[in-house]
Amino acid sequence: MLERPFKVLFVGDKAVGKTTLLNRILSNSFKSKHLPEIGANIAEKDFKFTNTTVRLLFWDVETTSSNKMGIGKIFADTNAVVSLFDVCNPRTLNIAEKQYTMVRWIHTPSLWLVGNKIDLTEYRIVDKTEAMKRAEKLKVNYKEISAKTGENVKDLLTSVLKDIIEARLKELKVSLSE
Repeated sequence: MLERPFKVLFVGDKAVGKTTLLNRILSNSFKSKHLPEIGANIAEKDFKFTNTTVRLLFWDVETTSSNKMGIGKIFADTNAVVSLFDVCNPRTLNIAEKQYTMVRWIHTPSLWLVGNKIDLTEYRIVDKTEAMKRAEKLKVNYKEISAKTGENVKDLLTSVLKDIIEARLKELKVSLSE
């Protein structure tokens, strides 16, 4: 196992699917009803590769303007930020975009803007091209998923893991050359 867990933050407005995504990753399941989180929901999971195991520590946090007070502490020592928005609710994309502007000062190797609920095609309002342009402007990666069905969730997780591992290998290389 690598020497420490790596912190992955799921942020976004309420009801964008942060907890649903966490449940999908942890147990590959969907719960149609759950109580909204107050504060943060924290869980961990190990991912095994040929020669090593990587432990990810997931933080599911609502980071709207109403709880800005602790945002610096929440984002500290974060290895990946996945900011979710609901493709059926344009307001949540604006909130996700504002979150990145609030935390530009944090060095995080893996930044993602993620459109969730793509299974609700008949209710979709946010255009994929528009969301991709916003991600490009923010200089973050973009992906669309359905935490409910699991569509693209494994791909997102693989990409996040790849970013984290590559960043850690670069850190180790630098420390070995000193």
